[in-house]
Amino acid sequence: MAMNVLVAAGSTEPTPVLDAARGALEAGHHTVTMLDLAAEGFGQFMSADERRAYHDADNLVTPETRASATLLRSHDALLVCTSLVQGAIDPLAKSWFERVFIPEVSFTFTPSGRVTGALTNIKRVGMIVSCPDGTAEAKPRLASTRSVLRGVRMNASKRCRTTYLPIGPSEDIDDRVTAALARW
Repeated sequence: MAMNVLVAAGSTEPTPVLDAARGALEAGHHTVTMLDLAAEGFGQFMSADERRAYHDADNLVTPETRASATLLRSHDALLVCTSLVQGAIDPLAKSWFERVFIPEVSFTFTPSGRVTGALTNIKRVGMIVSCPDGTAEAKPRLASTRSVLRGVRMNASKRCRTTYLPIGPSEDIDDRVTAALARW
């Protein structure tokens, strides 16, 4: 079944992963929308105004967060392409998650205070992580990126499926990405 896939480019360094992901998804007859987080203004973390408005009904205080929220709500799938930077998720991706995955966008609170996912339109989520120092050596640090993927999954449809792919510098990117996204 063809999906509308939002591909978030969340890496400060250019990476061939994006081209491979787009090619694999389009070969699967999916519609792909590319979101360049650097070009959209996610180079900085949450501002003081965004922190103050976090729990407000109108908490999307910048044009870039409003545009990203609209994109998230209008797609069936989300694929985040990022990298490890000094052992942690790239700051671009971290900033985007921090500023867009907020109350009333990705989750809501029930009257009893329970958290409920609000991105029920998302049926598939994935994360491709470029590991510049090698996959095996970076394995302990990859736990943080897996946690981010689990958090996104909890905000999506109850039957949402996930794909997680760490890629080391010596691995064949095209083959690994194509194989990982073949079942999308």
